[in-house]
Amino acid sequence: MNIKVKPNENKEILVKDNSSINFSVSENASLILKFVFFSPVKNIVINGELKKKAKLKAIVADFSNGEAKMNAKILLKEEGADATWDLASLATKKDKKEFDISFIHNKGNTKADMNNYGVALNASRLVFSGTNHIQKKAKKSNTNQNAKIIVFDKDASGKANPILRIDENDVIASHAAVVGRLNDEHLFYLKSRGLTEEEAKALIVSGYLKPIAKNFDANIQNKINKMIMEKCHV
Repeated sequence: MNIKVKPNENKEILVKDNSSINFSVSENASLILKFVFFSPVKNIVINGELKKKAKLKAIVADFSNGEAKMNAKILLKEEGADATWDLASLATKKDKKEFDISFIHNKGNTKADMNNYGVALNASRLVFSGTNHIQKKAKKSNTNQNAKIIVFDKDASGKANPILRIDENDVIASHAAVVGRLNDEHLFYLKSRGLTEEEAKALIVSGYLKPIAKNFDANIQNKINKMIMEKCHV
């Protein structure tokens, strides 16, 4: 899929399949890219560029089964470009999921914010890799990256690989990565209130990942909620 957003144009696109995407957002334009996955996701490649004062908002809701692989590279090509990336992913059973996201600051006064949130259940594997690169002559740029994964079961695994590459001074850059086991006390507390273990897990997963649903219509929100319940065996 090729997407071109003209100067001063605002465009919103919903992606439900395995389409790879190339996009270009022109001066003073904006693009909202929404991805929602319930079926297997394989080898999705996203390449895009943002021109002067262009804006991108990317929202990824991944509740698919099996193997998933996504690679995204976003170039903040000209001054004033602004990009945000928000991802929520649920891995269960023997799922293997990898997401590799890169922001490249080519010019100064550009901004990028990346947030990846995930849950790994059963014997699944979930990996978030992120690279924020501020190149030479990209002064006054601001880049941020967050990755958080909750691992529920002993056979599940989560990994976060945050990378900052800073080739210029007078910039703001930060990253945070947290991968941790579910706090047993939280689970015990919910069970003590009358919930089964599956219901308690579903409640925790829902609170952690369901906020992504607010970016979609009611039908998709309901499907996300149903998928969380099913995957937690409620």
